Amino acid sequence: MAIDMDALLALVGRDHTSKTVQRTLAAAGLTHATYKLEDERCFLEQGFSYSLTKKRIRAVKFHDRRDYGHNALGHVAKYARYAGELPFGLTFALDVRAVRKKLGKPTQSLDGGLDRWDFPAKKRVLTVFFDRGRPKSITWRLLG
Repeated sequence: MAIDMDALLALVGRDHTSKTVQRTLAAAGLTHATYKLEDERCFLEQGFSYSLTKKRIRAVKFHDRRDYGHNALGHVAKYARYAGELPFGLTFALDVRAVRKKLGKPTQSLDGGLDRWDFPAKKRVLTVFFDRGRPKSITWRLLG
């Protein structure tokens, strides 16, 4: 099944209970969250999650199998690798240098563990968290 990356990125800022959001998630095979926390929905087997501010989706996050989250009881839960297309042509196999070559100089960089690119015209931020020099998660979120 082909997942529409633009549609997933367009979820940011929308009401997560809307029909548009539900249709987009269903088309991507994201119908049953493993964990439904107050401010986050985690799809461990699909390597995907989104965070909420009230009812609005604040961020969508694509996980590598090296990434983990916490379930409702606070236990560590490992993600599977997100199998679809990633934003901006990124892959989990790229190293820090290759990511920066694709996206340009980061707006912010923290010791090779996190790079952030701001997109003010879109009012969005892309953040790549690195583990051992490779992306372990990629987040697209609201700016601010």
